[in-house]
Amino acid sequence: MKRYSPGQKAPMKFHRLYVWILNPLNILILAALATLTLLTVLNIQAIPDLQSRLDGTDAETAQILLWIMFGCLTLSFLFALISEILLAKRRTLGALILVFQYVMSVVSAAVTLYNERTTDNLIALCITAVISLLVCIYYWKRRRLFH
Repeated sequence: MKRYSPGQKAPMKFHRLYVWILNPLNILILAALATLTLLTVLNIQAIPDLQSRLDGTDAETAQILLWIMFGCLTLSFLFALISEILLAKRRTLGALILVFQYVMSVVSAAVTLYNERTTDNLIALCITAVISLLVCIYYWKRRRLFH
């Protein structure tokens, strides 16, 4: 893949796909996960199987961890929303936020693999790393097209 200069006509098919389909889908998924986490923390019966496990001796610790998880999901949602707006306007900050989001997802997958060494987590880390690398290279090569 070659680098593109600002005045050059560059193919941006993946950028359009990402801005119109992939990132909005990510935003919807993050919003749904944050909502389900909030409903679980507030003890509203959204997922009865999960909430039945939150009773007992470690219920306070589970509640604190769920609040932390809700905060992280909300921040991820806000970062995805801001990057969507900035990427649609072809701003450099949108691509930087997107790269930061992918780096954090690779770190998250690596921590998950470190804590629980299973084949599924290894495959998830590999897929996340490959997708992140490809997206980061794509936007790095086209960085001069953003203003």
